[in-house]
Amino acid sequence: MRSTLTRILVGAAIAATAVGTAVGTAGAAGATAKTHTTLSIVAGRSTITAGQTDTVSGALRAADKSSTAKKTVELKRYNVKLKKWVLEKANLTGKNGWVRFTVKPSVTSRFELVFPGNKTLAGSHSGVVTIHVRPAKTATQLTIAANPSTIKVGSTTTISGDLTAGTTALPKRLVYLYRWNATTKHWDKVSVNVTGPKGGVSFVRKPPVGSVTFELVFFGSPKLAAAHSAPVTVTVNS
Repeated sequence: MRSTLTRILVGAAIAATAVGTAVGTAGAAGATAKTHTTLSIVAGRSTITAGQTDTVSGALRAADKSSTAKKTVELKRYNVKLKKWVLEKANLTGKNGWVRFTVKPSVTSRFELVFPGNKTLAGSHSGVVTIHVRPAKTATQLTIAANPSTIKVGSTTTISGDLTAGTTALPKRLVYLYRWNATTKHWDKVSVNVTGPKGGVSFVRKPPVGSVTFELVFFGSPKLAAAHSAPVTVTVNS
């Protein structure tokens, strides 16, 4: 009697397992596989100066060439301190699957794009782009003066100026003297000199009769921005 009951219970359990497996298999067979996607990435410029903006763009594509418009794409930046990718912002793709982000990194940074996927499209990651950030150059200022500003023909005048970065004098820097050419409508280089210990520079000129306009130019350096003075006019009477 007990042996017969045991056989009945075991048979019922096997039958139940078979039914469950059949239902599970049918459910899996009925599920629709998501379409494979790819996501490209490109930086507008590979190198910028601190304070400038750049762009990170990419295109989302589906293997079956179905529409990838209006899909959410995330922009992530690698956080060196946290040692992981951090979400920066998200945007929707355009009608052709393109997406673009404007970024303003203060230091060299790595970016990637991520499509999380949806009910029909599988998620995907782009490659990684690096935007190199150069330190911003220090702004400079260049003054100018003519002394005297009115002379007689044959006399000389001194064109002078001071090159500074804020309140700091910039010695041993090349400063160029330019004169306006009324005929060609261009500035002609006249001379060059080196700034002194206090950033000052001067040029002695003997201009012809008429009004002669000068300016001073500093072309900058790897760490210093360029600077132009205002123009100054010397009147030469006959």
